[in-house]
Amino acid sequence: MKITKPPEPSEYKQHKSIFVWAKAMEREHPELELLNSSANGAWFPGVLGKLKFAIINSLKATGCLKAGFPDINLPVSRGGWNALYIEFKKKNGIPSPEQVAMVRKLRGHGNMACFCYGQSMAEMVIVHYLKGGFQREDK
Repeated sequence: MKITKPPEPSEYKQHKSIFVWAKAMEREHPELELLNSSANGAWFPGVLGKLKFAIINSLKATGCLKAGFPDINLPVSRGGWNALYIEFKKKNGIPSPEQVAMVRKLRGHGNMACFCYGQSMAEMVIVHYLKGGFQREDK
């Protein structure tokens, strides 16, 4: 009998789990109450095909969605940074050129912005950030 590794949960499921984890961690880190998600990472359950793309295109046309904008934001200052932005990727995911450019722009404006590969990495980065573990050197 061959034993295979179970498939990695979808990015949507891991993203959702981060917010469940954050809610449970609010007692230790009350700032997690401010953790939020951008509409760029939105998933529309039950919406298929043309309607889904019509919603997305409408949001893009109004400027609500920005190409490459990170999925998760924590508007709390720490370590000389203004806020934390995380672009969430599945393990082995590859950032788009727009995502790389946006992370650079956000950092240029004094924000800690990074890519996290998988739920556990995102959770570790959030806690490390809240504890002041990422010190801004250019300030």
